[in-house]
Amino acid sequence: CLEQHPVPKTDGLFAILSGEQFTKLDVSHAAYQQIVLEEDSKKYVTVTTRKGLLRYNQLPFGVSSVPAIFQCTMEGLLQGIPHVAVYLDDILVTGMTEVEHLENLEEVLNRLEKAGLCLRSKCTFKAKGVVFLGHKVDATGLHPVKEKVQAIQDAPAPSNVSELKAYLAMPQMASPRIQRWALTLRAYEYKAGRDHGNADALSRLPLPERSEKANQETVLLLDHMDTAPVIATQIKTWTGKDPASSKVCEYVLRGWPNSKTDAELTPFFLRRHELSVQDGCILRGARIIVPKPGHGAVMEQLHQSHPGITRMKGLARSYMWWLKMDVGVERKVQSCRTCQEHWKAPAAAPLHPWEWPDKPWRRLHIVYAGPFLGKMFLVIVLNGWMFIPQTHQLKKLKISFSTHGLPEKVVSDNGTPFVSAEFSNFTNRSGIIHVTSAPYHPSTNGLAERAVQTFKECLKKISGDSL
Repeated sequence: CLEQHPVPKTDGLFAILSGEQFTKLDVSHAAYQQIVLEEDSKKYVTVTTRKGLLRYNQLPFGVSSVPAIFQCTMEGLLQGIPHVAVYLDDILVTGMTEVEHLENLEEVLNRLEKAGLCLRSKCTFKAKGVVFLGHKVDATGLHPVKEKVQAIQDAPAPSNVSELKAYLAMPQMASPRIQRWALTLRAYEYKAGRDHGNADALSRLPLPERSEKANQETVLLLDHMDTAPVIATQIKTWTGKDPASSKVCEYVLRGWPNSKTDAELTPFFLRRHELSVQDGCILRGARIIVPKPGHGAVMEQLHQSHPGITRMKGLARSYMWWLKMDVGVERKVQSCRTCQEHWKAPAAAPLHPWEWPDKPWRRLHIVYAGPFLGKMFLVIVLNGWMFIPQTHQLKKLKISFSTHGLPEKVVSDNGTPFVSAEFSNFTNRSGIIHVTSAPYHPSTNGLAERAVQTFKECLKKISGDSL
């Protein structure tokens, strides 16, 4: 089968380029032919000549999978080097500073030299701006190339409708933020207007006249909204007022420092390659970042129809992002009085009783009782029907086992003494199966918990110093 490797999109390549200087490297004219084929692959590139059948030793031109193979090879060769964009035989290297730019360039050249790849003499080094993938890239961003738009600028003014339609069809651009547009259009079937003869005929049929007069009615409708919806200008204002957001916006436009300097900006620094600025608003991919002053208003709008935690998280994650957004959503839903009044409690799972043992001392249920009356007690329930209170420490539990023998299974809660490494090593060495109860569900070890309650009630009834 043919090699399947996606050619990178220009938006993804431009997103990793930000710096003051740029170096553009161009692999030599025979770029593909610098890749040596394996012996098993040569049989697929056999050609017929007047001298017989000949096989290529290097990657040839003209094979449909060659660009994918070459792109995959170049990406694997230059993997891990920051601020490097690779598109087939074109390589663009930059850096946040001149030192970082030279370090990245040196690493790229060293890897190309080790791989035995040659470059053209028309390479550009340490330039303020270069032309890459039909765009001019410099420290301020992307700009159109003059030669690319010259044809539109020199086009004559249209003199009729046909020329105007042809002119309007020239600059076609699809928004990179249209998500899954092809899947949306798949539900529709396009049909040209000239083919809608049936609809056109029906629209021209005369309607039957009505003799009776319709009563005139006036309906006044007033639609009231509790709060105005949040718009982009509000988020832009919040971004300018918030110190952290305004600083992030400045870094995205002018370049990030080499290392994180402010702990408050650490989450944004770690995601700096995903951030962009549009109309004064910070975007993370296709989602807008809401500054701290706007969290309350956005939460109110998201919870206007009182969705649950999962539904509200899904809505928020689809359109926006900020640090600890999920925690804020949970608190908003849990603090909503209306939601709590109509909250459906989950159905309790049915209790399953423990299997009755066929012999004594086979399964023990243990639990700590105390501190109670100034002492700690270890309550041991035997086979689910009798219990023995003991006052010694847990680390001396082996004394009871030396007297009565080792049990096959011990059931306890998740207390610190029972989940410690010392107790775990003790049960492993003794061949005892240790089972802990489910967290926040004491009914799992209900035998021992009920025995503790009975034991404490008995101790309270003891008078004097007989305890």
